[in-house]
Amino acid sequence: MIIVTQGGIGKPIDEVALNQALFEKEGVEIIGVILNKVMGTKVDYISDFARRGLKRKGLELLGVIPHAAVLSSPTIDLIREELKAEVLNDKGNLHNLAEGVAVGAMGAHNAATFFKQGMLLITPVTAKTSSSRRAQA
Repeated sequence: MIIVTQGGIGKPIDEVALNQALFEKEGVEIIGVILNKVMGTKVDYISDFARRGLKRKGLELLGVIPHAAVLSSPTIDLIREELKAEVLNDKGNLHNLAEGVAVGAMGAHNAATFFKQGMLLITPVTAKTSSSRRAQA
């Protein structure tokens, strides 16, 4: 077994120790640990710290994977597909990444605070509004 855990300092080591106890109870051999989604600027520091902490638990740090925002950001089309949503505007941007998502029913003034590059704002549309928008298109 290789344990893959979230990057960080204290919490991942505690989680690994808990899982280690459960796996050992069941007779599962743990080959080592991989830390995932570690901030790029902290890879060296986290690697050193985690390596020492895991060694005290009798475990080996096999690797550290830096966080890549592009892997955590779904495309607009993937979100549309999951929500079974209808696209009401330009369909040429469906492969853009949603770096942040806000969901809510709010007035235009409040919604404007969420508008920034990469932000997806999901709002409900009533049947009447949706039909009138289709008719205008």
